[in-house]
Amino acid sequence: MTLRTFCAACLLLGGGVAAWDGSQHLWYDQPAVEWEKGSLPIGNGRMGATIYGTLQERVTLNEDTIWSGPYQDRTPTGGVATLDKVRKLLLAGDISGGGDVALANMNPPNQLQSQRSFSYFGDLKLDFEHTGKVDNYVRWLDTKAGNSGVSYIYKGVKYT
Repeated sequence: MTLRTFCAACLLLGGGVAAWDGSQHLWYDQPAVEWEKGSLPIGNGRMGATIYGTLQERVTLNEDTIWSGPYQDRTPTGGVATLDKVRKLLLAGDISGGGDVALANMNPPNQLQSQRSFSYFGDLKLDFEHTGKVDNYVRWLDTKAGNSGVSYIYKGVKYT
């Protein structure tokens, strides 16, 4: 492969990636059963939820400070006091020395009780009193706009 062919291929492939604008939609024709398999996430990175799309809607809520287990202080003991020394070493050109001092004094303690896992806040349940068969069920997630929705026809009325 010549350099010219390689550059042309990179431009063509890279142009396709750069042109993608995130306007992708995920579409489903039935509700999600489990949050790990098919529920649609919405949120802003701090607060979020997953949408199941059921007729008696279940929305699993979460917030970024909710973790399993007791509080664990992860504040390094010598962090602030060490900052000035690290700055001086870095400004003097001793990058390795500054990095070593930062790693030794500015990391959380190793004696943490246990690794914790992210937990959800709870479930919000909404009962629309729609039971039985629905027609034209569609559930979607718009990854560009960051919204999700459900649409269906129940007893001749379209709900969205």
